[in-house]
Amino acid sequence: MFLLACDASSNQAKEKGEIQKSLPINVEKILNEMDKNTFLTSFSEEYNISHPFLHEYGVDSESKGILVSTEFDPMVFAWSKWDSDSLYEIQVLSEKVELKSNIHVGMSVEEFINHYPDSKLYLNALDENSEYFIIKDNFEYIVEFLTNPQSRIGKYSNDQYETEILINTGKKADKISIRKITNG
Repeated sequence: MFLLACDASSNQAKEKGEIQKSLPINVEKILNEMDKNTFLTSFSEEYNISHPFLHEYGVDSESKGILVSTEFDPMVFAWSKWDSDSLYEIQVLSEKVELKSNIHVGMSVEEFINHYPDSKLYLNALDENSEYFIIKDNFEYIVEFLTNPQSRIGKYSNDQYETEILINTGKKADKISIRKITNG
């Protein structure tokens, strides 16, 4: 099984009541090969599974998704389109989730720009408390930062949702949404 929740010290940590350090996730395998049921059964019993509404995670829908969490931390949220059993998107919500890339929740804007210097920052047109970068390869990665007018990362002109001027490069990523790029 590729969704592992254990490391060498996890049994000792469990005995002490500590939270595990990480949850490695193979996003490519999940999005390419798993349906909702396989995804659900791939987690060990130490993770809590719940089914919150998609709109609670920024998706315009009354359907429900799959939230995987520890006792104290939400880890990942996954969802599929209403007419499909295939997962459409995975949202990484915790620094404890390890991705197979050089992006992660908790990375700073400066760290992100060092890896992706040509990236553009956008202000979310539907929720102006969110700014994000997009990376595309085999998947689309949306690296999201929760902000407000006083803590903006970028400087925006009226009616403009893209910036080239970064003013708060210390802000850390709050969420990473990953979806498979499809043709059509």
